[in-house]
Amino acid sequence: MSGSWCMWCLMAPNEWSKEIAEVPPNHAEEWTIDKLKSHKVLISEGTLKKPTEICGVVEFPVWDFVEISHYIYPVLHGEIGLVNNALDAFYDVLDDNVEVMSDEGKVARNRTIVADAALQAAIEKLQEYRDRITVDVSFYDVLKSDISRQLQSR
Repeated sequence: MSGSWCMWCLMAPNEWSKEIAEVPPNHAEEWTIDKLKSHKVLISEGTLKKPTEICGVVEFPVWDFVEISHYIYPVLHGEIGLVNNALDAFYDVLDDNVEVMSDEGKVARNRTIVADAALQAAIEKLQEYRDRITVDVSFYDVLKSDISRQLQSR
């Protein structure tokens, strides 16, 4: 549960007891639609930056008329999160006991992963730009030929 945030309250994963599978009722302040909205505004403004401050809030509520208590827990996402956490822990065991990577090696590996993701995103944005500019140029070529044809007919 270390990577999961409580979807009903403001509790962080490190506040959860490892022996307790559920958050006890009335243990933490509950989320409301207004709190989610104001929290997202603070994130967008850059006031909240750390994951522990963001609390897993990534977007404004899609349906702001449905209160938090009426949501159903997304089981598949929870299972995926649990498997991802187990896989991360397994990789940590490998790094610490099999490969015996230095801290610098771990940092370099993580930076490489982030750089690869940024490069892939930049390549996709460049392709989107190229596609858009080609359409724009084609439009202006058609517009230019249409204007020329109209001027010649007069």
